[in-house]
Amino acid sequence: MAKLSVHPHQGYLNTEFIIQSYSEADKMVCIYPKDKNDLNAGKPALSMFILDEGSLRKNYVFKYPGRYIIMLNNDRNSAVEVEVKDAVRFGGSTYKNSYVFEETPWCFVVMRDRTYFYNRNTDEQYVESFSPDEISCVNKDVVLLSNKCDERTLYSLTEQRPLITYSNGILLNKDTLIFQNEADGKTKLNVVRFNDVILDKKEYQCDCFSLCEDGGALYFHEDKTIYTLSLETLEIIKSLKRNCRSFDVIKFIKFTNGHYFVEIEYIKSSAKISVHDILSNDSWYVCDLKNPLFTCEDVDVVDTDAEKDKIKQIIHLAHEFDLFNKEKPQLLGGINISYKYKEIKKFFVLSRQLYYLIEENSFTIERTGLKNEIRKQYLRTSDNNFEIEISDYNNVTHEDDYLFIKTYSKGEKLIVLNGDGVVLRGDFTKYCFAGRIFLSEKDRDGDESIYEFHEGKITLFMKGNFTWNHFEKYGILKQRKDKRQNVIYAFSPKDSSEYSKFEFDNNTDYGFREYTEQKHLKYGNKELYCCGVMLWNTKVDLPEDVKALSEELNYAISVKGTHVFLGRMSKAQGGFINVPILESLFDTSTYGNVLMSDDGENIVYQKGDDLILMNTGTQEEQYFPNTSFISQINGYRPLFKVDGSHRRPRVIDPMTRQYINQDYITNYRFVSPDGKLYADSALSKYIKHLDRINKVFISKEQLRDMIEKYDYHFGISNEEKEEKKEARKEFINMHKDYFKNRNIEYLLSSTTCFTDIITEDYGYATIRKVGTDELYCEIELGPKLRFLNYVAFSYDSRYVAIVGRYPDNCFYKGLLLIYDMDNHKEIKKDTKHYAVWTAAFTQKGFYAAYDSLPTLLYGNVYDDSGVNEVSGRNFLTFSPDGKYIALSNQGYVPYKDENHNWGHQPSTMIFVHSVENPNEQIVPTISDLSDAGVAEIESVASCSFSLDNKKLMMVGRDGIVVIRNLHIE
Repeated sequence: MAKLSVHPHQGYLNTEFIIQSYSEADKMVCIYPKDKNDLNAGKPALSMFILDEGSLRKNYVFKYPGRYIIMLNNDRNSAVEVEVKDAVRFGGSTYKNSYVFEETPWCFVVMRDRTYFYNRNTDEQYVESFSPDEISCVNKDVVLLSNKCDERTLYSLTEQRPLITYSNGILLNKDTLIFQNEADGKTKLNVVRFNDVILDKKEYQCDCFSLCEDGGALYFHEDKTIYTLSLETLEIIKSLKRNCRSFDVIKFIKFTNGHYFVEIEYIKSSAKISVHDILSNDSWYVCDLKNPLFTCEDVDVVDTDAEKDKIKQIIHLAHEFDLFNKEKPQLLGGINISYKYKEIKKFFVLSRQLYYLIEENSFTIERTGLKNEIRKQYLRTSDNNFEIEISDYNNVTHEDDYLFIKTYSKGEKLIVLNGDGVVLRGDFTKYCFAGRIFLSEKDRDGDESIYEFHEGKITLFMKGNFTWNHFEKYGILKQRKDKRQNVIYAFSPKDSSEYSKFEFDNNTDYGFREYTEQKHLKYGNKELYCCGVMLWNTKVDLPEDVKALSEELNYAISVKGTHVFLGRMSKAQGGFINVPILESLFDTSTYGNVLMSDDGENIVYQKGDDLILMNTGTQEEQYFPNTSFISQINGYRPLFKVDGSHRRPRVIDPMTRQYINQDYITNYRFVSPDGKLYADSALSKYIKHLDRINKVFISKEQLRDMIEKYDYHFGISNEEKEEKKEARKEFINMHKDYFKNRNIEYLLSSTTCFTDIITEDYGYATIRKVGTDELYCEIELGPKLRFLNYVAFSYDSRYVAIVGRYPDNCFYKGLLLIYDMDNHKEIKKDTKHYAVWTAAFTQKGFYAAYDSLPTLLYGNVYDDSGVNEVSGRNFLTFSPDGKYIALSNQGYVPYKDENHNWGHQPSTMIFVHSVENPNEQIVPTISDLSDAGVAEIESVASCSFSLDNKKLMMVGRDGIVVIRNLHIE
């Protein structure tokens, strides 16, 4: 067990690190900066103190950022490393998941940026700054942390730190881990033995391997030798040398089916595939390979690229010498070029019989110029006594010692084979759950007969009308008895013979309700599964707001608002008894609509109808009831000032550094920096209606009258339709030239929206003067927009940026338009990207926006370079002086970075780039926010630089606020 623990391992300048000793004899703690740490040099510690006498712990806040070594009285074996980020953070993030197990006393509550640990036996608790996507129990002292990027960590609950982090896992059980990694073009097998610490670790180099867990062995091949590694002793117990005879060449290809391996033997110009059993020395041969064999179970046995290049060269030469020209008799009317090859897709060994799936490919370029491609797949035996053509090799599955072949033949949907051949064929559909195999057969009336397949025989299980949607996942089968009643059959994943039957009245039945993320399945009011735990075989009442259940239903975790509860099963009371846990640690505080002060020392945020001013250093707060602020101004989050002449904070425009008249933004939303111009925010005001026949724009009222007069609507009466039909006929007769060559009868009877034929909508933006509403500028947008996302004015109010999205049926996608209102002309226009979101300018005319992929779009109004791009980046904001640009993207903090295996943090990555070179990142990537993303990113992102560029504030969608010290000036 660890002598000393420090949590979290990573924090901020306002984080309280909990330092805990587990030895009453060791109470003195020393803290050293890591970059100056040399225990043999006798350098003084940064800090030394004695832990609390009773609890042997202390809460410690670091004054400076960096990495630190913390140890007990210069005991190097107790040393723990922590990182303090150069920032302050506020808020508790949002809930993600919970876990509780039978085997270990530790429980886990996972938020989007942290994980809470609680020991139900000792009441010990702490928080760590990672957020795994899943936690599973390995043994009583170790859990497995997993994320969606295939990164895994064995975490020791006694040492309270990671043991090892890996990807590409091969085997994990209670005391053994095997995983692979690639180095120098070679595969390395890492074999690890552990309990609560690493006991032993070995590494083996190989070019291929196979795990045979049932046989207790791992096989691997290296340097023409097959090695057998015992999973019990982790020692090599056997080696098999494969020799090459002088008159032929034998090449190892791969392992297959556990303890079998495949070789190819070249004899003169032919090749022979052989499959060998490592345990019994039995062998099978596949010899009928007349055409070139390209691959064997996805392994190239020839240089496929080189072979395909040969075909391309032949075709090129045929074109060059005009051999395809059928008009030239000397070329016998042209030629066909054909090429064939084979691929072995899969091997199956059943009762000492080898089956293999082979695909035969034929490509022909005919003399007519047509290209013909034929692919056929067959299942064969190595002795060539059996062959069947199949539609897709994925339709063949291996269960126990049988092959199940799904076909699309009428009256024969399934064929079952064993080593002796066909044991069953018929119009069956196969379903599996917990090792049981059921075959369903429908008659002409749709009624089903269900058979259980066992040892090559089928036994009638039941008959009726069934729904299989939830069977293979949960073992839940629904039968419709009659119009009044449904029956649910629930099969146990633990006992293959156990199942229960439940009857439901259709009058009170709400059907199946599945909540996939919660692993929760209900039928009517009956709980079938909750948190992945089977409930249909028990009558236990679950706690309110339950989030996790242990495997045997002895423990539960519930999260209700700001409180976490551990439930313990009480057989006496027939239910769970809840007790609160994590009371001193669990933080659910969130921050919304946050603004930063111009100096970065304070923030204001909205809480209900109140505005709260908080000093980020002292965390002192001041309330301003019934107060609110604007959240955007021309693509920027406003800053605010607090000075002696005003009791309340006042917002300022970061670009102009002037106070903002909030009435302008409240009334108009999109207002120029000088407060003289505005753009409407209502999308309906960006549409003009063209009369196609008279080539004039008409008003909304005129369009409405035309719709009323000519268009059919849902539920229209015959009398009203005839009246509108006559009106259409009269209109068509008045404009015969326009309707020439059109299907008049279709326009009269079938077309619902006649006005779509005679009118067309165009998008126009109108810029008006504040106060008088006088039209200042009208900007043509092309087709009408589906969404208007943002309008931003330049610093000098000369340019305007309009971003949005066109309708789905439009040729264009998203819109980024930069318009010069002085000269009434487009400066830049981009319509090839997806929906384009917020936009902003700097004082010097640099502009930026981003689309949904995301792609950063940027440029300058004073050059002709067009709209430039940086892929994979969202635009967040500019610094007030326009020197820097903040960007973001979703991602994970990799475990291989300098965080020393403390991975498992899905994050929103923040990047600060130079505006002069938007591809140049000038500070290390910032990963302080969770994967919830930046708040308000689809409008004006909740991200701000202070006026002096020394601080950057970021607000996450999960309510976290982080203020970073940048050090870029």
